[in-house]
Amino acid sequence: MPCGLIIPGVSLAIIMLASGVFVVIPSYNEEQHLPTLLPQIARVVAATGHPLKMFVIDDGSRDQTKNVAVKLAETLPIQVISHPTNLGVGRVFLTGLRAAVEVAAASDIIILMEADHTNDPELLPEFIRRIDAGDDVVIGSRYVAGGRYKKFPFKRLLLSLGANASMRLLFPIPHARDYTIFYRAYRAAVLAKSFEILGDNLIMTRTFVCNAELLIKLDHLQRLRISETPLVYRYDLKRGKSKMPILKTIREYFAFVSQVKRTLRGVTSASRKGDCVIEPKPTKSG
Repeated sequence: MPCGLIIPGVSLAIIMLASGVFVVIPSYNEEQHLPTLLPQIARVVAATGHPLKMFVIDDGSRDQTKNVAVKLAETLPIQVISHPTNLGVGRVFLTGLRAAVEVAAASDIIILMEADHTNDPELLPEFIRRIDAGDDVVIGSRYVAGGRYKKFPFKRLLLSLGANASMRLLFPIPHARDYTIFYRAYRAAVLAKSFEILGDNLIMTRTFVCNAELLIKLDHLQRLRISETPLVYRYDLKRGKSKMPILKTIREYFAFVSQVKRTLRGVTSASRKGDCVIEPKPTKSG
């Protein structure tokens, strides 16, 4: 959504408007979190000067999540998309990312984050800055200096540590250590090209495994610049119980390891002929 702005007193000076920021927020029974989270996202992004649109994807919530989001959309730039039944986080990713890709320009920024306050919106300016500076994917990482878990349940912690260690061993990606986190920023062109290549097969898993799946497939399909910024995962701010089915997620990780290699076989040479990386656009000219 680039366009020009004439500055009074500066002859023909044109400042390019900042890239659009599209925040996708998967939501399942999040009526307690959205009233504080969405205004905070809007405030933080407004301070960067970037236009914002939020996509709240209600995955068949049994509480008032949809109604709360619709009410907030009266005063905030929100589009609410609802699944009639709970389809799982993988289907929510597909719905939200496709909705954002359809309206985003190639150099715009698409951000995925959780709705339960575990992902600090104050990191958004750093995500935006890094994409504008040339990165294609920016990860909020618990595994770099300054990143950590806060009051994370022990069983969930063991699963996260084991899953990330396994993914790093089996699918090494330069400059990436946190494979299982929601909180990431993507250059819109990266997602758009990946959808062109794989369609809905870009995300085939149904559980939280889709976080690792998406990162691994994006890296496999395109030559990307990836970086990580520290994230303190604030589980202490979450209200209510975890929505992760631990045993089902473990089983899907095992299935994913064999499935993903079959999915990607044969697409590498075709996809990597073109480089999807886009040079950062200037913020000023003239």
